[in-house]
Amino acid sequence: MNRLNPAYIALFLAVILIVVIWQDRKFQKAIEVQQERLYQLEQVGQKVAALKNYWDKKNQKKRVEDFIRFAKKFIKKKDQRGNRVHLYLDGMDAKNADRIADKLLNSFIKVKSIKVDRKNKEQISMEMELAF
Repeated sequence: MNRLNPAYIALFLAVILIVVIWQDRKFQKAIEVQQERLYQLEQVGQKVAALKNYWDKKNQKKRVEDFIRFAKKFIKKKDQRGNRVHLYLDGMDAKNADRIADKLLNSFIKVKSIKVDRKNKEQISMEMELAF
């Protein structure tokens, strides 16, 4: 009967140990990658939640009403159909038109359309459609 050399058994155990350590490191790297992806997904989720709060219908309607109050003295006609508001602004100089455009574009208001016409060198009219 042939006996197994103890050196072969030690070599076999060493190879098994090396394979186990290699697999363990491979799984550790995979876990780190998954944790990083999870962290990134949580960050995206937080951004989506913040944007959802910004574009909430209740807040959106309030912002549109605030904008209408801001531009009240230039509004010649206001039509509201459903969840859309058509505004016709007239008799503005360039400075006031710039202020109104800045207020509109820098706030979280859904602008469906905007049309700017120059009536003469000093007068500007705007037509816009806002949604909430």
